[in-house]
Amino acid sequence: MTEAIQGCADHESARQLEKRWKDTVPSSKQERDVIMEIWGYAGLLVERDTPRKLRGGSHDFNSVAGWQGSDGYSREAMEFYFGAFL
Repeated sequence: MTEAIQGCADHESARQLEKRWKDTVPSSKQERDVIMEIWGYAGLLVERDTPRKLRGGSHDFNSVAGWQGSDGYSREAMEFYFGAFL
């Protein structure tokens, strides 16, 4: 899942990440949306202080609505939650 995040282009949105996870996580679109929201609320997928390159769009997400590929994921949060498994 983290490899898919790292593979996102800087301008890609959370919806594009959800589509990338389709091949990684055997699940429905709605299940991947929930996973993304959990990651957002847990601080794994967070917006950084980079300018947003959004073009309007859908309001499918809450916690990751402004996330884009250049934000990546929080390595600190990943270590906190999954450090024993990394």
